[in-house]
Amino acid sequence: EPDDDDDDDDDDDFKLNNTDPVCPMDNATGDTDCDKDDGDHWGDPHLITFDGLKLDCQTLGDHIALRSKKTDFEFQVRYGKPYFRPQFLSWIIGVVIQEGTPGFPVVEISLDTPFKSADGTVESSCDKSIIVDGVKVTGDITQPNATNSDYVWLKEHWNSKGEHIITVNYWTGLTVIVKDRHRSSFGCSLTTDIKIPLYMRDQWDLFGLMGTPDGDRSNDWVLPDGTEMAIPGSGTRKVNGAQAASYCRQWCLTDEKDSMFDYSGVSPHSFDDWENCAVGPSSNHAGGAVEDPAALAWQEFINNVADNHPDLIVDCSQVAIQQAALGNEFDQQDCIVELLGGAMMADVIDDQAAIWEADLQTTGVVACGDRTNPECVKKFGANELLAKKTSDYAFACCMQGESWEPVVGINVLGNGTNACLGTGNYKEAFDVCAAIPDGRLCSKQEVLDLVLKDSLGSEHCDLDTELVWTSNLPSGKLETWQWKVCGTKNGCGNKGIGGLVNASDTSEKAFVRCCSGHNVPGFIGPKCGNIWAESDFGANGGCSGEMTYESAVTFCLSKGGYLCSKEDLQNDCTQGSGCGYDFQHVWAMDMGLVEIPLEDSGTDPYAVLDQSQKRWLACGDKTAPDCVKSEGAYEVVAAEPEMHEVRCCRESSTDLSAEGWITNGGACTNIWAMSNISTYGDGCVHEATYASAEGYCNSVGGVVCEKQWVIDGCTRGSGCSHDKDLVWTSAIVNETTISPVPMAWVTCGAKDRCTEHFGKGAKLSPLNMTNEVRCCSDDFKPNWQYNENKGCDVWGESDLPICYHAETFESAKKICELQGARLCTKNELLSDCTQGSGCGHDMDFVWSATKGWDVPYVPEPDTRLTDDKYYVACGDVDSEDCVKYEGTNSYLAPETAEHEFVCCSDTDLGDSWLVEDSDSCNVFASSDCFEPKTHADASSACATAGGRLCTPEEVLGRCVATAAKSCGFDDHLLWTSEGHDESFQGSLETLTWLTCGRRDKCTELHGAAARMEDPLEGNVHELRCCSDEPLAGWRQEVGCSVWAQSNFTDVGCSGAITYAEAEIKCSAVGGRLCEKSELVNNCAISTGCDYDVEMIWTKTPAFLPPAEQITEKKVWLACANEDNNKCVKDEGASTVIASSLSKQEVRCCMESDSEVPGWWHNDNGKCNGVYAKSALPVCYNAATFEEAKQICSKYDNGRLCSKQEVIDGCADHSECSFNTDLIWTEDEVDDATALVEKKWTVCGRSSGNCKGTDTKPAAALVAPTTVAAVRCCSSSYVPGWLNFDDCPAVWTASEFPTSNDCVVAASWTEAANKCSQQGGRLCTKAEILDDCARSTGCGHDHRMLWALDSGYEIA
Repeated sequence: EPDDDDDDDDDDDFKLNNTDPVCPMDNATGDTDCDKDDGDHWGDPHLITFDGLKLDCQTLGDHIALRSKKTDFEFQVRYGKPYFRPQFLSWIIGVVIQEGTPGFPVVEISLDTPFKSADGTVESSCDKSIIVDGVKVTGDITQPNATNSDYVWLKEHWNSKGEHIITVNYWTGLTVIVKDRHRSSFGCSLTTDIKIPLYMRDQWDLFGLMGTPDGDRSNDWVLPDGTEMAIPGSGTRKVNGAQAASYCRQWCLTDEKDSMFDYSGVSPHSFDDWENCAVGPSSNHAGGAVEDPAALAWQEFINNVADNHPDLIVDCSQVAIQQAALGNEFDQQDCIVELLGGAMMADVIDDQAAIWEADLQTTGVVACGDRTNPECVKKFGANELLAKKTSDYAFACCMQGESWEPVVGINVLGNGTNACLGTGNYKEAFDVCAAIPDGRLCSKQEVLDLVLKDSLGSEHCDLDTELVWTSNLPSGKLETWQWKVCGTKNGCGNKGIGGLVNASDTSEKAFVRCCSGHNVPGFIGPKCGNIWAESDFGANGGCSGEMTYESAVTFCLSKGGYLCSKEDLQNDCTQGSGCGYDFQHVWAMDMGLVEIPLEDSGTDPYAVLDQSQKRWLACGDKTAPDCVKSEGAYEVVAAEPEMHEVRCCRESSTDLSAEGWITNGGACTNIWAMSNISTYGDGCVHEATYASAEGYCNSVGGVVCEKQWVIDGCTRGSGCSHDKDLVWTSAIVNETTISPVPMAWVTCGAKDRCTEHFGKGAKLSPLNMTNEVRCCSDDFKPNWQYNENKGCDVWGESDLPICYHAETFESAKKICELQGARLCTKNELLSDCTQGSGCGHDMDFVWSATKGWDVPYVPEPDTRLTDDKYYVACGDVDSEDCVKYEGTNSYLAPETAEHEFVCCSDTDLGDSWLVEDSDSCNVFASSDCFEPKTHADASSACATAGGRLCTPEEVLGRCVATAAKSCGFDDHLLWTSEGHDESFQGSLETLTWLTCGRRDKCTELHGAAARMEDPLEGNVHELRCCSDEPLAGWRQEVGCSVWAQSNFTDVGCSGAITYAEAEIKCSAVGGRLCEKSELVNNCAISTGCDYDVEMIWTKTPAFLPPAEQITEKKVWLACANEDNNKCVKDEGASTVIASSLSKQEVRCCMESDSEVPGWWHNDNGKCNGVYAKSALPVCYNAATFEEAKQICSKYDNGRLCSKQEVIDGCADHSECSFNTDLIWTEDEVDDATALVEKKWTVCGRSSGNCKGTDTKPAAALVAPTTVAAVRCCSSSYVPGWLNFDDCPAVWTASEFPTSNDCVVAASWTEAANKCSQQGGRLCTKAEILDDCARSTGCGHDHRMLWALDSGYEIA
C-alpha cells in the first residue's frame, strides 16, 4: 500500500518463512552487525563514497561501483542518456547486485524507457525491469514467489511525490534502495542507496568507484587494480569535471562478459548503447567527445539545475516541445537562464572560463543616472550593474561640443526634439547615439560623475532614478554572485531592494522565503498567477533565521519548494508569508554577474608614489587654526603625482594688484601671491598634481611658491580659502631625510573630536601599527552614512558588521574590500564625510588610504653645547632677586649666550669707574651700561672702554655691586673673564634649566624661579612651548618677541613629561622649548594648565664644573632651635651624626663686631658676635654637607654654624621655618671615633596616631634589625603609585600592584629589598616627614615606617 514515508525504509523489520534473518533490520535487538555504512548515487550522476568523497561521473556504460577482494560480492551501476539534451548528460538508469554468497540470487533493476516515447511525447511513468537470476519478475513483487527466496526479499512502495521505491534486502543484512525520478524535462532516472553492514565493511575488503569504506576518505581514489592514488586537490571533498570523468571511466566495463547486467533480451538494452564507455562532454576527457568550453560549462549548469531545481525546468521543456512541433526555433538555454537566474548552488559551475568569455561579449554596463540619489540604488540594488545587452534600459547620449547643453565639460542629450529617448537594448541605444553627429553613449565614468544629474535628459526624462546604458563593456573576470532581495517591494526602507553578494563567502547570510509553482501544503497562495510562498513552517522548522545561500537552497528543497525569484519578491507575490520577512532581505534564486578587475601588471600605486619626487606642502596660513589642526602639521611631504591645492607666487618690485596679485609686505616685500587663477575654470584649484600646479602658475606669469614664502605668510589672504589648506611649494624634500618606515595618514573620525595628538585632525602612522577602521564607498550602500550636507560624495560605515578598533593598514584595506568598499582618503575624513558612521570612531584616529612620508624631527644642533664656557655671576650676591630668579649665583655659560656685563679695571679710568668701600676690593668697575652681548662681544666692548671683564671673585666679592646696580644688573648674571678648559680641568656636567612658569609664583624651591637638572635622568616636569612665529591660538606678551602655549588645541595639558618627550611635543605643534630667559621674563605666562606655578622645561643648557671626588664624612646635625624638645618631637633627636652625603637643611653663621643687615643675632648672652641667616637668599632644605659649605661661603663670606652655636640658640629664628629641623653644623666627627650605624623610622603621616602623646617623637633612630612597616618611594613615575601636587618629584605606594600585599613588620634590609623589587626605594626621612608618602593604604599612616636615611651614634 502506498505510504508517505521518505526513501529510507530499510530499517523496517522483516521475517521470512517464520525464520529470523541473519541480520534483523530492527535495531532494537541491539545486534551491532546491523549498523550500516551508506553510499549514494543520484542525478547526472553524482555519488558520495562511504567515507564522504563527492564525485560527478560524466560517463556512459556499466561501472563497478563496489566489489570485494575476498568474496564474489559486486555492485554495478549503469549510466545512460536522458531525453533532455542527451548530447550533454548521462544519467543513472540501472543497478545490479551480486551478494556473492553461494545460492544468493543476482538482482538487477533497470529502466526500460529512459528516453522519449515513440510518438515524441515524454513518458508519464518510468517502466522498469526487475530481473532475478536472469528471470524478469512480473506482478506484485512483495508477494511470496521466486524473488522472495530464503536469501533475499524485495519490497516496494510509493512516496508522497509519486516516486516508486524498491528495497532489496539480503538475508546477510546487505540492503539496496532504488528510487525512480520522473522529470518531464529529462525523462526517467534512478537514485540508489547501498547500505552495507559493518561486518562486511570490516571483513570483505571492499573497494570500487564508491571508494574503500574504511572510515578514511583519503584512500577513496582507488584504481581497479587496487592502487590507491592521491585525491586531486589537497584536502578536497569533491572532484568533478575532467578529472572525475577520467577516474570514473577507469571503472567502466568495456567487455560485455564482465557486466552482470542482462543483455540476453530480457531487458531492451544492448551493450553497444554505451558507446564503449564514452565520456560525457563536460568531463573534457580525451577519450570521449569534446565540445566547446561554453557548451561544457552550460552542461554542468543544466546538470546541477536539474538536480537541485527540477521543477523549474518544466516550463522551458514544454515550450521547447510545442515550438518544435510547430517547426519554430527555440533556445532552451536562454529560457532556462531567464527563468532560473541564480537558482543553483554556488559550486554549480566550477570552470567558468567559457562563460566569462561569452558574457564579456554579451554583457554591458548600466549605471544610475544620479548615483547620489538613494532611490535609484534602493530600486535596483546597486549604482551600477552588468546587464545582458538584450535587456531594455533607459539611455542618454553624450558628445563634446557646444551644440548640446554643457555639463562639467561633457554635453548631454536628453531629448533630440524635446522628446525623451526612452529605453532600448544596448544595440538600439548605441545606434541612436551613433546616428547623431559626434554623438555616443555616455561612458560609465561620465554617468558616475553625475553628468546626467539634473541635466536636460535627467530632469525631463526621469533618468535620476533609472539605470541607463553606458558605453563601457566589462574588461575583467566575471563572477556569478547571488541576489539578496527585500521580502516586499518597499518593505526595507533605506536598506533598499538589496544587492548582489558573494554567496560562496560563508559569512554572507540572509533570511529564507520559499516559493513553489504549485500548491504545497502549508504554503500561502496562489498570488501573481501561480506563486505559492511560505516563511514560517511552524512545527516543521519555524522561521529559518539567517543562513548561508547553500543552506537556504537545501532548506527550501526540504520543504518542497525553491528559493523565490527576485521578480516574485519585488512584485509582492510572497507578501504576508510570515516571520516578518516582508521587511528583511531574503535570498533570491537570481544570480548576477560581477566584474572582478583583472590583476594589473604588478604596479603598486604606493610604489609609484614612493618612487616619485617629493615636495613640501605648507599651510596657506601657518597661523590659521584650521590648517595645522586639521591637516596634522603646517608642513607635509607629498609626492608629485598627488593632488593638492595651488597658490602661485611672483617676485616683482612693481605693483601687481591690478592683475589680481596681493602682497603682505614686511618680510614678504616684493613677493606677490595669487590663488584665484584666471586661466583655470572657476579660478580656485583644489586638486592638482605638482606638474599641473606649475602649469597653472606659469599661465599667469608666476611660479609655485617657495616654501619659506608660504611659511612666512606671504600667501596669506590670497583667496580660495587656501589659508586653511596645504598648498604646493617648490621645495624639494631631501630623500635621505625621509624615514624608511612605510607610512599612511590616520585621521580623526570627525573634525575637532579627537583629543590625542594635540587635538590635530591627522597624523602619520607606520603601516604595521594598529588603528581603527572606517570604510568608504563611491556607491550607495544600505544604511551607510551619506553626509551630502558637508559636500561629500561618498558613503561611510564603521560597523563592518563589527567594529574594528586595532587593525594594521593591510588588514584595514582587506576589511573594506570585503565590504565592496575601500579605505577613505584623508580629505574625505577631514571633510567629515564619515562622521556619525558608528563605533565611536568619531573620536578615534582611523586609517586613511592616503600615503604619507615622515621626516623625523631632528633637533637643530645646539652649538651652545660645544661652545667655550665662561662663568657668569650675580651682579650683587646680596640681591635676593638674583638667585631667586636666576636659580644660582654662579655657573658656567656658553660663550654664544647673551648676558649683561660690567667692565673692570685695575686703574681709575675716570668718573664713571667706581670702587667699592671694602678692604677686599681693589678694582674699579664701570657704571656705563651695555646691552646683553656674547662673551666675545662683551670682552671686546670692555677692551674698547679701556678695561676688561671682571673676574668671578670680583663679582661674587661684591666689588662691582654699585656699578651693577646703577645699570639694574644687580639681580642679573654677569659675564666674567674666567673660563673652563676641559682639557686640563675635566669635562663639564651638562644640565638644563628648569624655570618657573611665572616669576614669583613657584613654591617648589621656596620661591626660586629656576634650577638646573640633568635632562637624561628621566625626571618629569611640565611643558610650555614657544615659537618665534605667530601660531594659531598662541599668546604673545607685551615686550616679548615670542609666542607661547601650554594648552595645545583641545588636547589639554602635557602633564609631567621627560625632557625628550618635551622636545618632541613642542616640535609636533610647530614650536620649540622656551629659553630660560623667556620664562624668567614672563613671556609664557597665562597660557593655561595652571603652569604658572610649575617648574617648566627649557632648552637652555647649564654647565657645572666636574664634581670633586668627595669623601664621605660623618658630621653633626643639631636642632636649629634652642628649645631642643621641638626637634626631639618632630625629628626624633636634638643632635645626631649623619653622613655628609645626606641632604639636610642649611643655616649659615658669620662673626661680626657690628650688626649685619639681613642677619639675625640672639642676645641670649651665648652668641657674642655671631649672626645667623637661612634665606640665602632662598631657603635650602636639601643640600649635602659640601653644598651647604659652598652656599654659606658664597653668601657674605659666611660659614656653617658650629654644633655648639646651634645648641646655644645662635641660629634660632633666622627664617625658612627650620626651627624644628636638624641642620648642618661645621663639626665633623673624627675618623678615629667608633660609630654605630642605625636607621631612621618615621611616623607614616604628620597627623598619624603612631606619635601617641605629644612627647613621643615622630621619628626614631633604631637598629636595622628592628622591625617596622614598609612604604616605598620613587623619584620617577611608577605605574599605580601615587603622586601629590605638593611633592611633584615623589611617587609612593604601600600596597604594591605587582604583589598586592602590605608589609607591616620587616627589618630594614628586608624593607629595602621589597622596595627595590617593586621598582622603587625606601622613602627618605624628609619625604615621610613632609607627608609626601601619605595615604597610600595598609594603615601605614599610623605606623612607624623605615626611612632610607642612616644616623650614627658614638659606640
